[in-house]
Amino acid sequence: MSAPAKLESSSNGQRPLFYPGQVLSDAALSGIATFARSGLAAESQRHGWGIIFGLFPSANSGGVTISRGMVAGQDGQLFVLDDSPTIKLTELLSEGDQEAVAASREAIHFDLWLSIGVEQVDRALPFRKIGFAPVVRPPATPDGSRPSRENLIAFLELRAVSKLEKCLNDEGNIVRTFEADFNKEAMTRNPGISYQEGMNKIRACHAEALAKLYSLDQVKYGGIPLGRVTVAALTEGPRVVLVDCGVARREQAPLLLPSKPDYINSTALFGLKCDEAVNWLARHGIPTWTKEALTDQSVQQHMSGDPQFLCWDVELRAGTTARLYTNEGRIALVKQGPVVAEEFEQLLNRIDAAENELKRHSKAVVLLFSLLIIAAAILAFAIYWK
Repeated sequence: MSAPAKLESSSNGQRPLFYPGQVLSDAALSGIATFARSGLAAESQRHGWGIIFGLFPSANSGGVTISRGMVAGQDGQLFVLDDSPTIKLTELLSEGDQEAVAASREAIHFDLWLSIGVEQVDRALPFRKIGFAPVVRPPATPDGSRPSRENLIAFLELRAVSKLEKCLNDEGNIVRTFEADFNKEAMTRNPGISYQEGMNKIRACHAEALAKLYSLDQVKYGGIPLGRVTVAALTEGPRVVLVDCGVARREQAPLLLPSKPDYINSTALFGLKCDEAVNWLARHGIPTWTKEALTDQSVQQHMSGDPQFLCWDVELRAGTTARLYTNEGRIALVKQGPVVAEEFEQLLNRIDAAENELKRHSKAVVLLFSLLIIAAAILAFAIYWK
């Protein structure tokens, strides 16, 4: 029997161990903080990165005020802001941007970014070489001391709108490439193989595309966007005239497969049982419209109307529904369904049309009945006078 393969995690760090009589180095003691910090970062990344709560910017005289809140960086660092500081516009804009605002006759849009960093504070005791201590190299600082603590800090700056657009565009390119790889086998017609062999080839292609996608590095944003800020040159100087938190703002979200804003990547459903897929979609606000087990006959019937039927709809838009197709009890295909609101609107329109038609026919029936009563009365009157 072969030995099991060993995998090591580089993200959780190494946990230091201690024994009686052990001489500790500075690296061993610092390893405690490194291990704790890496564990916190891993837990933070499990929930995703972005604004957890608060941190709403608002326009203020000559600057921007940031409300209290909490944010998780892309590397898992957590930053908590306990007060609501006001930052001057001159501290947020570079000199070049200030000159561009002053020279422009129109307002200029910027995105407000927050980035998390570390600064070293305080000073440890000066270096002294004493007996029985490990030989270390003296520090290079003039006073012979080292920083004793690290402090998390955040930096705020206004960046060009193109910075966020480039990040979103890079993610969009990843999605488009992944979608082509994911549906590559479904686009290939193999008339010489059986239905189940074709489905197995498609399943293998899906697994290969997902493995390739997970091996890619995330797009590095270099901060967390808090909102869009509009700056204009007024008589008293550059001023913030509008702050919009509805755009250019990254709220915390679980790390899912990449997709465009307001979409979810449905390939996370690949291989799940049908009930698991329905629950997953419900958690992400997308109801299941239909469920169908694929067979050779049903696939041929679908493909007669849509030759690309077996191509998976990778991105599902919020507000739509999903059609689930299974093969051997597992999700083999997801297609976007109709928009529920639109379906209800069409149903209401049909009900209104039927109601109007019924009213029109009802009027005709009442009129006909009235004429019959009049005719019967005339006939009875004529018979009576005879």
